[in-house]
Amino acid sequence: MWDGLKRALRARQLSFTSLEKEVTLTGAVSLDPEPIPLDVKIILFGDYRTYQLLQHYDAEFSELFRVTADFEDEMTRTPDAELHYARFVSSIVHDNGMLHCDKKAIARIIEHSSRIAGDQTKLSLHSAHIANLLRESNYVARQAKSNMIRVSHVEEALSNQQLRVGRLQDSVMESFINGTTLIHTLGEAVGR
Repeated sequence: MWDGLKRALRARQLSFTSLEKEVTLTGAVSLDPEPIPLDVKIILFGDYRTYQLLQHYDAEFSELFRVTADFEDEMTRTPDAELHYARFVSSIVHDNGMLHCDKKAIARIIEHSSRIAGDQTKLSLHSAHIANLLRESNYVARQAKSNMIRVSHVEEALSNQQLRVGRLQDSVMESFINGTTLIHTLGEAVGR
C-alpha cells in the first residue's frame, strides 16, 4: 500500500494495475482500466519518532511530505484555559450524545488532565484520553440511572481505568517479589 500511495502521489494519478500483472512474468491481463487523475493533499498524523523513522528508511518520504507541523500536547493551566477546557469537555459530551457533566465532574476531569500532564500548572491536550474518560463516566452514570455525570461517576471511571492498567504494574511488581526479575541495589552503575 505504501509503495502504491507514493506511486500515485508522484504520478498524480490513481492507477488500477492488477496485482497479477505486478507479480507474474507474462504480464498478460485482459483488461487494464484507465488511470484516474489525482489532485489531493495527504496529511499524516503521528508521533515524531515515527516521522524520523520514515525519513531515515524512505528516501522519498521527505520529498513527498515536505511540511512538518508539531503540535503542543500541553497548555498552561490558567482560569481562562480551564474555561476553554470545560467548553471542550462540553463539546465532546454534546457531539457524542452523552449525559451532561455537573461542575464538580468537570473540575475533576480538569484535575485529571493536569495529572496526565504531570504538572499542576499544565493541562494535557490528549483529547482521546479525555474522550475515553468521558465515555466511561457516561456509562457509569447511565448504569446508576443518573441524569448527569457527577464527580462520583468520574472517580469510578478513573478507578476502573486504574484497575485495568494496574494489572500490568502488579505483574511487574510480582516478578520483583518472586525473584524472576532481579535488580542489583548496592553500589553504583552508570546508565542502569
